[in-house]
Amino acid sequence: MQLIEDADKLIIVDAVKGGGMPGQIYRFHLEDITLEQAPFLSLHDMGLVDNLMLMKLWHSIGETIIIGVEPKEIDWGLELSPELREKIPQIIKTILAELNKGERKC
Repeated sequence: MQLIEDADKLIIVDAVKGGGMPGQIYRFHLEDITLEQAPFLSLHDMGLVDNLMLMKLWHSIGETIIIGVEPKEIDWGLELSPELREKIPQIIKTILAELNKGERKC
């Protein structure tokens, strides 16, 4: 939390099951997400979005942008599917565009 407390902008890149084709890129704000809250048995049950929303209650965090990429499958391992590997340049371009938006505002 200390690393993002004073950030003007937070960009998160993660797998997002949005129902699209593998490699599809999504962009949304934290506020765009609604969750069905299930009771936590442990803090280990909290996901990324839960943690971010909790941090937002306690700390001032900047604009939060989530760049989601539709996975082909979610399984154990470190290898990307060919569909996702093919999209890496586009994902990087999307991230750089987000960073450049912040620079233009200064």
